[in-house]
Parts: sequence; C-alpha cells; structure tokens
Amino acid sequence: MNAIILNQTPFYTINSFSEQPLFRKGSGKSGVYLWGFSMEKDDYKIPSSPEMFFPYYVGKAKDVYSRTYEHLVSLAGGNYPLFDIINSHNQKLNIGDIINKYQIQSRLGKELGGPLLPNVNFSELLHFPEGIHLSKNFYSNDKLKKLIEWMLKHFCIVYFIPESTESNETSLSHLEKRIGNLVNYNKLITRPYIIKEDKSDNQIFVKDVNGNNLLQEYPNIFIYSRGQRMAQEFGI
Repeated sequence: MNAIILNQTPFYTINSFSEQPLFRKGSGKSGVYLWGFSMEKDDYKIPSSPEMFFPYYVGKAKDVYSRTYEHLVSLAGGNYPLFDIINSHNQKLNIGDIINKYQIQSRLGKELGGPLLPNVNFSELLHFPEGIHLSKNFYSNDKLKKLIEWMLKHFCIVYFIPESTESNETSLSHLEKRIGNLVNYNKLITRPYIIKEDKSDNQIFVKDVNGNNLLQEYPNIFIYSRGQRMAQEFGI
C-alpha cells in the first residue's frame, strides 16, 4: 500500500495574505489547493465548519501562491462562471452540474453561444465567460460588481503540500483528482475527474503533531486545518 503524506495549511483569506511578502509570486511550493467562499457573516473570516464553506475550485500548481494570485485576478475579471453564492449555498446547489448543462446549450448554440443569463434553467448562474462579446455587460453590471466584491471578501483557500520533495506532475495530478473527488466535482466549477481505483491504495495522510491522520472524507479537511500542528504554528 502506498501512502501520500501531506502538510495541510489552515484556511487563508485575502486578509491573511495582506502585506505579507512571504506569499509573493515565486515563493510558493508545489501542491494542490481548494478554494471557495466562507459563509460566515463577517468578512475575511475562515469557515467554522464544512457547512459554512462553499467549495468552488480544486487545482494544482508548481507555485501555489502564484496560482492563487492568478485565480483572484481571473475571479475579479469575470474569467470564471459566477453564481449567486448565498442562494446557491442555501439551496445546496451542485454548481458543477449547472455549468455542464449550460456548456451543452452553449455548444448547441454554436456561433450564438449559450442562453442569456440569468436564466431560470440555470439556477443562480449569473455570468459565464464565453468571450469578449460579453465584456461590456460584465463590466457595467452593478449586480456582478457587488457579487465579486462579496466573493473577494469571503474568498478562502487551503493548501495541501506533499511531504515528499520527489512529487512530480503525475503525482500532483493524481492528488488533485483525489481531493476533487473527496469534495465532489458536482459541487465545483472545476472540470470533473473520476478515479477508478481500489480505495485501499494510495491513502492520503495529513501530518500532525501526534502522527499522521487519514484524509478520507471531506469533513476531515476542516478537522485537520485546525489540528494540533496548525494550532501551534498558526494560533488557531
């Protein structure tokens, strides 16, 4: 049986990165990350439980800090599908399924593209990045401006950094898919990947003070981000 040992960080908000040069582009390690939005009432507050986090994207990067910066710029610039997060959270929507449904209609529309948004057939989807022809509407839409402002204030991200320095592109891709399936790709805007394998193989462990903890369910992410090791290093 193979084992993947991870160093998992706590959740970070934009406020966590503020004026901290150690997070600058080029200083991040290779790893996998999960970002989404805290549903806590206060701005820049990490989620207190799995129920208070709305997952949005799982990815991998050779430099997780540089990639985080790219995500924030793309989010603010409308380069991702944008949902009404509060309504989507309250309705427990699988946004990945809605995106897939919209993309099918967009392909059928050919040069006309997808249906205009918002649309009752695509619950809470307010924007889809189909191209430059939508730029004027995007940049002049007050509702989207307020949504993005809320998103940036509630953005939070957690990193999974492999303990082994021998991790390569293939192993990172595998880990990315494992984390994505742990969260459930139906709930993410990320392209879905399904792994068919023996569940006993390649177990994932998160390093902590008293040993390694098995990462096998989505709620474990929130337990381990507040583990003894994190409490000692980050005061949470």
